[in-house]
Formats: sequence, C-alpha cells, structure tokens
Amino acid sequence: MTTEQVIGMILALVVMSLGVAGSILSGLPSTPLVLIAAVGHKLYFGPTGVGWMVMTLLVLFTAVSLLMDYLATLVGARQLGATWRGTTGAVVGCLIGMFFSLP
Repeated sequence: MTTEQVIGMILALVVMSLGVAGSILSGLPSTPLVLIAAVGHKLYFGPTGVGWMVMTLLVLFTAVSLLMDYLATLVGARQLGATWRGTTGAVVGCLIGMFFSLP
C-alpha cells in the first residue's frame, strides 16, 4: 500500500467512525456520514474500492433509514397529541433549518 492509499483509508475510517458514533450521540447524522465516507472511498480508490452492488445497497439502506426516522418522528408526535399544523410546522422548520442553517 502506498502512502496515499493509507491516508485515504484512514480518512474513510475516521468519517465512518463518526457515523457509528452518531448512532449513539445526538446531533451527528450517522447513516449519511457512513454513506459519504463510502462514496468518498469509492471515488478515491476507483475500481479497487467497493463494488457498485455494495454502493447501491448502502444508498438504499440510507434512504430507508432516513425515511423510517422521519416516519417515526411523525408517528411519535401524533401519539403525543401534535396537531397537523404542528406537524407541518415542524417539517417546514426542519427543511428550512437543513438548507439555511449557519455552519
């Protein structure tokens, strides 16, 4: 392994480790971080990286994970008595915060 390959592997492992830590710590997007690390690894290493089947599965798992998280939030809010206005406001606030928040 060359020095560039070792550095690429270390960076991918650090970002994936942050993603795994995000499963426990709030505020860290766990699944998207792992996906970003995998995509970066694939782009950096090219054909010697993971295969396209694995990348497709990771994208599908990430999409399902984010969808389930969103639906669980909606169901939980509904169970605790949130109205449709409150739920709509939360979704709009989430989208605005996601795209216009300060770094």
